[in-house]
Amino acid sequence: MVGPLRKQCVLNAEKGRRACRGFTAIEAILTIMIVGIMGGILGPFISQGIDSWMFSVEQSASNDTHRSALISFVVDVESATSISSTGANTLQLNIPGGTVTYSLTSTGGATFDLERDDGVVQGPVARKVISSGLRFRYFDKAHSETSTPADVYVIMMTFVTVNEGQNVASGTSALINVGRNAVLSRL
Repeated sequence: MVGPLRKQCVLNAEKGRRACRGFTAIEAILTIMIVGIMGGILGPFISQGIDSWMFSVEQSASNDTHRSALISFVVDVESATSISSTGANTLQLNIPGGTVTYSLTSTGGATFDLERDDGVVQGPVARKVISSGLRFRYFDKAHSETSTPADVYVIMMTFVTVNEGQNVASGTSALINVGRNAVLSRL
């Protein structure tokens, strides 16, 4: 059985006319041109949306890394029995069973890794830290800056990482009272 459209084509073909034909070359070219113009107009908007989405995904991952590094730092401060050494870019805490050191390690480029080394496990807690981006500040009970480990009451750790060419700052303040708990407040 022949469908109605096919039957019409057959009947028209019998009369000597070409009634069943596809698109002409001009119709195909015009369609391609219209689709190209629409793509050229809409492309930048779609591209901008994708770039924005990618940046937000990377920003979220960076925030998770900061949060994880700060939590690790606070856990170490909570368990510290004393501070062995202080420096602007390094901190060494005495914990039960050993020491924990926080410092910058070169990655061979313009950024560094914030390393945590407890003598057993050494590894980065934050990546892409800019060289001037890690700073430890130490305060005594009177809230004056101090560099004497025995006088330290508050430690403020600040580190700045780079994400897609933009600096992302993160910091924490941890109350250290030897033998007691630390208090975390994110700045």
